[in-house]
Amino acid sequence: MSDSSATARESSRVRGLDAWRFWCALWVVFGHFGFLPLTEGVDLGSFAGRVSRALYNNLVSGPAAVIVFFVISGFCIHYPYRRATSISPVAPFYARRYLRILIPVAAAVLISNPLGYNMDLLGASIIWSLICEEIYYFLYPLVLLRLRNRFGWRRMIAASYVISIPLALTNLSGDYPAFGAQLTWLLGLPCWLLGCDLAESYDGLAAAPRSRVPILWWRIGALGLSMVASILRFHSPLKYPLTLNPFAFYVYFWLREELVAAKDRPVGWAERAGVFSYSLYLMHPAAEKIWERLHVPKLGSGVTWILMSLFIVAFAYVFYLVVERPSHRFARRVFFWMQQRRAAAAPAAVVAGEERG
Repeated sequence: MSDSSATARESSRVRGLDAWRFWCALWVVFGHFGFLPLTEGVDLGSFAGRVSRALYNNLVSGPAAVIVFFVISGFCIHYPYRRATSISPVAPFYARRYLRILIPVAAAVLISNPLGYNMDLLGASIIWSLICEEIYYFLYPLVLLRLRNRFGWRRMIAASYVISIPLALTNLSGDYPAFGAQLTWLLGLPCWLLGCDLAESYDGLAAAPRSRVPILWWRIGALGLSMVASILRFHSPLKYPLTLNPFAFYVYFWLREELVAAKDRPVGWAERAGVFSYSLYLMHPAAEKIWERLHVPKLGSGVTWILMSLFIVAFAYVFYLVVERPSHRFARRVFFWMQQRRAAAAPAAVVAGEERG
């Protein structure tokens, strides 16, 4: 018998994740359009100049931020069902997940493509990570949750990681989504499953001993490892498909510490901004195209970068208000309508059975 109905109604919001969804979305933006131009004019004839320029150019890794997204996504999907053994019926689950994701995607495509950014569903656009997540959503109630009941998340993580290594070796081009819509999801699966395991252990985090390492050092470690992955991607045979999956294990333990620390921390502005992180991820290419058409006077590279970044964030927030937030509300209404319809149909089926008896 499924206990998904009870778990699905749990409404407590996990503090500490939305802030990092926002920062990761912003990191993807900076990865595409560049970070604050602080190294312009650096003397590349000197060793110190070359090293500082190289380190700064690898400071921002958008693909590493997407890996953090994968872990958080697995957490968010499994958290409401962490005590469930199955989801029945699955139709309300699919309706809620796909409506809230695909309606903003459709709007983003309609806005972005005419502006010159092709959001190709099967190409190399930012849609690749969303395709992976849609596949995970589809597999979760039908396959992954059932495998978890039999083997546990950690055995599944180990198996998926073993599978991902030979897959990564089949394409050494350097890019994580180089395996196309058919196989990139399989490469990223261990990262997503790590989030599911983290969700299942969340209830015990309050009693878990805190790390002796201050949370700031965990964050610096995440940034440092993402920089190492970026440097290896451009200057070694070890490309993103081989380095970002091990990076996800660090992300697991880092986010675990973030969740523990967030319980005693007031909600900050970044946590609030996390509600429109999906819109920021979706709409930053279109916002940049619009910025180019505004022909804003050049006020220096640093000032121009700040103004463009603020414009992109503001544009994404408007998209959130107009498209994403209504789609979330619509998805919730459809979800609860389907649940209520099922609940109403159940007594009628019982009565009909009694009459036949």
